[in-house]
Amino acid sequence: MKIKLVKRKRPVPKEDAGKLYANPVNVGKKTLRDIARDIAGRSSLTRGDIENVLTNFMECLPSYLRDGFSVQLGEFGTMRLTLSSTGAADEKSFKVETIKPRVTFTPGVELKNGLRDNLYELPRKKKEEKDNKQTVMRDLERYENLKIASIEDIFTARALFSEIRELLNEISDEKFKAEYQEKLFAKQKEFLQIEEDRKDEIEEYLKKQEEESSRNESMEESKVKESEDKTSRNIKREAFLSSLTALQSLEYQDGDTEALIADAIERLKDLNGTEDFASLSQQLEKAINRVRKLPTRSSDSGSSGGGSPFYNGPGEGNFPGEVDSENGPGVSP
Repeated sequence: MKIKLVKRKRPVPKEDAGKLYANPVNVGKKTLRDIARDIAGRSSLTRGDIENVLTNFMECLPSYLRDGFSVQLGEFGTMRLTLSSTGAADEKSFKVETIKPRVTFTPGVELKNGLRDNLYELPRKKKEEKDNKQTVMRDLERYENLKIASIEDIFTARALFSEIRELLNEISDEKFKAEYQEKLFAKQKEFLQIEEDRKDEIEEYLKKQEEESSRNESMEESKVKESEDKTSRNIKREAFLSSLTALQSLEYQDGDTEALIADAIERLKDLNGTEDFASLSQQLEKAINRVRKLPTRSSDSGSSGGGSPFYNGPGEGNFPGEVDSENGPGVSP
């Protein structure tokens, strides 16, 4: 985490030289959409689902606090409502309209631990200050010479303004800072007037950007789902092939044979609709027919090798129509 050192003086004594204290450097903000997108990347939910949940949570939160509840967010922390008001000598003279609500957040153990393990980057003052000044001068010149010909140019101007302002905030040379802030805000006034004049165009542009973003996210979600489906099919196919191999390797029938046949048939059903379903069905049919002809293990007298409650060979009841039906062994269409 980047920090900057800020000098603070005590009001008493007046000659106090002040001391440097650490302040965090604000690198930007995270919107609700940003948060939803980040969470979506770590879960099976879509960005839209997460954004909807967060929006509903924010809508419920004020009513919980108004009703006098504190809101505990697991080990993350607790929110509660506190009030401040103008004091009154007695109940009659108290004015309700002076009450100001405030939300107090008390961090929990999990949040405190998460923030405790932090690395702080101290500023490298002299060289960094010089580099920042040069960057400010270069970028401000570009900002002042920027011509707004398209809506994209407006957003280029916004981005440049934010970058220059952030750099100026990190510069300790107050004279330099004041001079270039004045130039920056003077030029921004011109751009703000242009934005006001083209407000409708900006709104239309943002709407199109939002629609395009939604389409891209939808396409990305479709790709992810397609990949997950493919992985699932591959896992099911490997499971079936494992059962098929177990049948193909049998040298005799025993008490587990029928369970192996039933397991292979069930696993084949999971592959219904895949490109090689017909071919896998034929392989299983062939394997089952071979197993039916195997001798029964002499030590397992309870297994006769006869009919099976799971499969009775090709024919009516198992294969409607042809022997090589694409429905597979024991699978009805």
